[in-house]
Amino acid sequence: MASESGRRAGNTRINSIRGTKSGISAYIRYQSEPAWRIIERGIRDLVRNTDLEERTPRQYVVGYLCKLLRESGVLRTLPGKRK
Repeated sequence: MASESGRRAGNTRINSIRGTKSGISAYIRYQSEPAWRIIERGIRDLVRNTDLEERTPRQYVVGYLCKLLRESGVLRTLPGKRK
């Protein structure tokens, strides 16, 4: 279980995404990634099972996680540039 300060730190990071000028548009390029669909489905299932309570729009969370996967090298190609 995350500590209260850990939860605050996590929310701050996501909240800072909402506060950016580009907002969700920064993540639109990831919507065609297979990872987007998988992450979105996982979050949907967790919400339905009441294992997760969403406090941030799902597009921000899914987009941010796809961005992290891309930056870490887990997602290697951009849509349309598959090898």
